[in-house]
Amino acid sequence: MTKETSAQEKDTVVRQAVIPGSVTLLTREYGYGTDFMCFDDRLISAGGVHVIQTFLSDCLSEEIHIKGRTARQGDIGSYSMVLKEDELQRFSITPTAVEDIRENGQYYSALHEHRQAFFEELYPKTVHLAGEMCTDHMQSMKFVDHLLQNNNPAVLQFLVAHQQSPVKDANDSA
Repeated sequence: MTKETSAQEKDTVVRQAVIPGSVTLLTREYGYGTDFMCFDDRLISAGGVHVIQTFLSDCLSEEIHIKGRTARQGDIGSYSMVLKEDELQRFSITPTAVEDIRENGQYYSALHEHRQAFFEELYPKTVHLAGEMCTDHMQSMKFVDHLLQNNNPAVLQFLVAHQQSPVKDANDSA
C-alpha cells in the first residue's frame, strides 16, 4: 500500500491484513492513523497482528505510532524490527558499533541512543530551515495578495526578485 492507494483500496487492504496468514506491506505513512482491527478469533488466539518495522525511525514518536498498529483498543498484538546494517550508517551506526551492540545485547537502547544523537545533530538545522520556509511562505502570501489586488508593479517586483519572468498571454504581442 502506498500514498497513491485509493481510500477504498486502503480499506480493503486493511481488512485483508487481519486475516490469519496474511502478509501486508505498507510504506511508513501508514504507521500513523491506520487501525488494523482484529475480529478473527483464530488470529487473536495466535497472538494478534504482528508488525515488523524494517527501518529505524528518525524520531521515537513515529516508532511508537507504528508499534500502536499492533494492538488497538485492547487487542493483543506484537512488534519487532528487522534492520539492514547498511541503512544504520545514516545514524552513525558503523559495522564496529553493530558488532559491539551484538556482543552486549543492548540492541534497542543502543539504536535509540544513536537515533537521539542523530536528532540532536539535525534539530538546529531543521529549526533554521523552518524559519526560512516561514519567511518564504509569508512572501508568497504577500505575492498572492498583490495578484488578487491586481498590483502589477508588486507582482513584477516579486517575480524579478525570485528570478522568474511573468508568463505572457498568448494574445499579447511581443
